[in-house]
Amino acid sequence: MNFDLSKTELFHFPCGKKLPTADLPGVQFGEHHITNNLEQRWVGVFFDRTLRPTLHIEKRAAKAGSTLYKLTPLLKKLKPEMASRLIKATVIPALTFGLEIYTRNHINNRKVVPINMYLKAAAKTVTGGWQKAELRAICAEAGLYASYPLIKKCAISGAARLVDRPPTHPLHSLLPWNRPKASNLRAGTRNYA
Repeated sequence: MNFDLSKTELFHFPCGKKLPTADLPGVQFGEHHITNNLEQRWVGVFFDRTLRPTLHIEKRAAKAGSTLYKLTPLLKKLKPEMASRLIKATVIPALTFGLEIYTRNHINNRKVVPINMYLKAAAKTVTGGWQKAELRAICAEAGLYASYPLIKKCAISGAARLVDRPPTHPLHSLLPWNRPKASNLRAGTRNYA
């Protein structure tokens, strides 16, 4: 087995209540030392040591904010319908990439703040809305989803992509609707795992 050491990172996953810290030892691999890393990016999804969506949402929101900032001069010149379409094609995908791996139970009101902030900024760019306008109202006027419907839409589209996996795909047997029946010993009933 060969590793490209320039792309190799060490990431400690906690097995108890105590979270790993930056002073955990690294790994010696031949002549190379791989240090501990508290943040990990895998296939464009950012993970921290708690595996919660906070870091991922912050990084994706910053990317969406950068995209929105660069497009703002153009968006102000376009008609609202065209500006809304451009935001849906560029800013929204940058904001929501990878959100489908987190369920609504993982994303609470505090964690969704960066998403709300950039959605409101995008909607105000389209509509020229007031500073104090309510998020759902200004998003509806701009033709954009508010944060929680957007998160739900990401989850549904992610599930729809998984349904189309062929039986030879490695994830096929792990999908909930493909698992064999399992008995629930506590309830004494039969259900799907």
